[in-house]
Amino acid sequence: MSTLERNKGSLVCVGTVEEFIGDMDGCEFLDWLEDNSMMEINGNVYTVEWKVKAEEDVDFFATIDIDPDGVIHFHTLHYNGGASLEEVIGDQLKTMKGA
Repeated sequence: MSTLERNKGSLVCVGTVEEFIGDMDGCEFLDWLEDNSMMEINGNVYTVEWKVKAEEDVDFFATIDIDPDGVIHFHTLHYNGGASLEEVIGDQLKTMKGA
């Protein structure tokens, strides 16, 4: 069942999908990323440092900040049946960059 969920943490870019995917298909790669506390956003691979993961029962919002070292700090609440966390963050990054 889909619910609203809140997530907060930091993303550190560690490379591109091409550098990590190897011989894995898309589903295997997504499973590998999750198993290694990583995610793919807009073709880049990030390690995730969670402060809050999948907390439920809160209102919708999404804030994204990028520090001088390029680390992305995120705090989101979204309907996980409408978009994945990666999509929510990716859309916010595109908005920030004027894409």
